[in-house]
Amino acid sequence: MSFFLSEEQQNKIDEWIDSQNKECIDRLINDPIYPESETLLENRKRGYEIPPHNPDHGYYSISFTPTPFGNRIYAHHHITNRSTKIFDMDDVKMSTDSQLFEEDVAEMPSEVNVEVIETSN
Repeated sequence: MSFFLSEEQQNKIDEWIDSQNKECIDRLINDPIYPESETLLENRKRGYEIPPHNPDHGYYSISFTPTPFGNRIYAHHHITNRSTKIFDMDDVKMSTDSQLFEEDVAEMPSEVNVEVIETSN
């Protein structure tokens, strides 16, 4: 099973991760107890804004949860302990003519099988 991100989804994740990283670095730089504030400031000047983390575990993850209507996609930043929604079919809005927006149904099944069962009372 393979999971992929669209370019738009990847950009959304990148922007969110960058904002979370910046928040982490700001917090550490302003923490009088953190011993490597100067190193973080020097790294920031060079454009490197990734917070210290255990490379064996990483500092963020992306989850894909398959559903019948597409994948629920979330990103989680392990240092800030925050998550953000990238895509969730529950958020798809219905248009006025009860049709789903075309961009939101790319992964939806094209047919739905319905069986009518008559019962006698």
